[in-house]
Amino acid sequence: MSVALRSSFGAWWIRLVHWMGYRPQAPSVAETPPAAPDSPPPFEAVAEPCAQEEPQIKRPDRSQVHEELARSFAQTVVVPAPLVATVLSREQTLASLDGLQQIPSLQSLVQGFVKISGNDLSSIEDVVMSIQRDPALCIRLLTMANSVVIASELRVTDLNTAVHLLGVLRVRRLQKAFFTLRDARQLAEGLDWRHLWIHALATAALAEELDKELGTKCGPQLYLAGLLHDVGKIALSTVAAETYRTVLVEAWNDKGQLEELERAYLGIDHREAGWIFALQNKLPEAVVEAVAFHNDPSKAVSHPLEVALVSIANYLSKEFGLGFSGSRLREADGDFKDLPAWEIVDKYTVFMHDHEVLAEKLRVFSGHLKGELRSIKEIA
Repeated sequence: MSVALRSSFGAWWIRLVHWMGYRPQAPSVAETPPAAPDSPPPFEAVAEPCAQEEPQIKRPDRSQVHEELARSFAQTVVVPAPLVATVLSREQTLASLDGLQQIPSLQSLVQGFVKISGNDLSSIEDVVMSIQRDPALCIRLLTMANSVVIASELRVTDLNTAVHLLGVLRVRRLQKAFFTLRDARQLAEGLDWRHLWIHALATAALAEELDKELGTKCGPQLYLAGLLHDVGKIALSTVAAETYRTVLVEAWNDKGQLEELERAYLGIDHREAGWIFALQNKLPEAVVEAVAFHNDPSKAVSHPLEVALVSIANYLSKEFGLGFSGSRLREADGDFKDLPAWEIVDKYTVFMHDHEVLAEKLRVFSGHLKGELRSIKEIA
């Protein structure tokens, strides 16, 4: 791996979480049905053109992306949906969501996000001790370390040297990504959510890359907001696995939009379910708003820029075929340059940005990103 490529990954690689913040006040969404009496409240200066030839933007191959999504869908829904799915009322689903903190697999996953920042200052010896029990991860780390060594006589053969070359922080985040994808298969019966976490990791990385390219400097919570924006899908599939498999299958077969099917079968959609889960786990306000409003950043009250960047990154993650989010892009989703989120982003940037050039930079970045995430999934 070249130095340039290595540096491109260094900025985004598995920045799973930093310091946790305060408990936010929930914004309101008008279209959300009234909540049950005992349930949580519903959320509601331009540069002159150059004379040189304009860059040729290579668009994603939609047929290839569709084929990749089809494979991801088949690998996600590993048990067929029931012939007749159980339909839950809103009150039943809310009651089940109240008990999510008692589900060890899901709770430990979120706790891992919260605690990872506390381990970033570990010594090389501590890191080596914590990863040496996982042969697949050890091999991957040695491969990555050798990719940054030019002289063959300096070939890395031990973990201590590998961690020293890659950096403790990067290795800790790589380790957490590995465990996240490995544990994703255990969250819901009949569903392998590793492809959803690949989509989440890609969205987080693209949001951070957007932040860097635009110079908006959102801070570390942006990555966590991108990573957890779809956590409501995990929550709903955890409390109603068979029903949620039906939702995914019908959404894939174009029998309705994912959110509409979620409300039809479960009484609420994944954004509200994620909002409830984020509040229960006292996640930062930026994360809560991204979970609730990544489809419509204009509703974000305290962190509209972060939510807008996550919204754009979510679009790009689908556009470039990075993982499987449970739904595909549709004509109604519009084009990259026309996304409503840009109206918010433009308020925080000094110069007008060239959407075509930016899209090409992000396409190149996503190509490298796809390879890294695929390699992590293969060993997880």
